[in-house]
Order: sequence, then structure tokens, then C-alpha cells
Amino acid sequence: MDKIEELREYAKIEGSELGEALELLCEIDNLKDYLSSAFGKAIEKEINYELNFMKNNTKIVVREYTQTNEYKELVWLEEDD
Repeated sequence: MDKIEELREYAKIEGSELGEALELLCEIDNLKDYLSSAFGKAIEKEINYELNFMKNNTKIVVREYTQTNEYKELVWLEEDD
């Protein structure tokens, strides 16, 4: 899974304004060819920062609705975890 796909997964599961912002960041990445190289590098840096933030502060947990239906939930880690 590449960085953009991974960040999109966090964005989809997160479900609040943070998730929307992460999704927009991924969309902007698709437009890098039309942006200045400095802005493109800044977007890449922000994507890396946000992905590392999500990996270090959250965990994706798979839960069951029923025995045959599952869903993913984002769990925020406590400082002592």
C-alpha cells in the first residue's frame, strides 16, 4: 500500500473534519503536476507528517457487526500505550 492509499484509509475511517482534511490532502497530491515544485514538495512533506502522526497516535481495529460483517474503527492511543 502506498502512502496516499494508507492516508486515505485513515481519512475514511477517521470520519470527522480531520478525516476530511486528510482526504483533501490526498486529492491535492493528485494535482502536483499542475503546481509549483516548491508547493508539491510541501504537500509531500505534509503527507509524510500526517501519515506518521496517524501511525504513531492511532490504531486501526477491525470489529465485528456479526460473524460475517466487520468494520474498521480508529482508536486513539493513550500516552502510556
